[in-house]
Amino acid sequence: MSKQQDQQKQMTSIGIAGAASLYEGPLPRPEDMAKYEKICPGAARDIIDFAKANQDHIIWMDREGLKTARMQLRILFIFGLLGQIGTAGIALSGFIFAFLKPELAKEGFVFSACIAGYLIWWKTRHSKQGENEKSE
Repeated sequence: MSKQQDQQKQMTSIGIAGAASLYEGPLPRPEDMAKYEKICPGAARDIIDFAKANQDHIIWMDREGLKTARMQLRILFIFGLLGQIGTAGIALSGFIFAFLKPELAKEGFVFSACIAGYLIWWKTRHSKQGENEKSE
């Protein structure tokens, strides 16, 4: 066998010996877990309990974030609704009162509420379409 073939064979065996296994997850591999338990009795249970507590915390934080976002959206919706209705009502009522027809002020407010409702419906529909596009 030539020197080059001998070196190639040696490099191949080194490459095989250098292969590594990859394990991914919140817990160590079962072999490692057994070693931890052997070194410190009860360590495996502690590791599992810690992983469970960590996962529970992550789930709780996600839920709290969703609750906060939901509450913020409700508040923004209410303020937006009040703002649109108020703005439209003030504008129309002012226009009606400018012509000294106070008996039409009620109809002007109802009309402004209808316009505000349409704008809110359009905005909600438009927002849902944008969310669908983002998720795709």
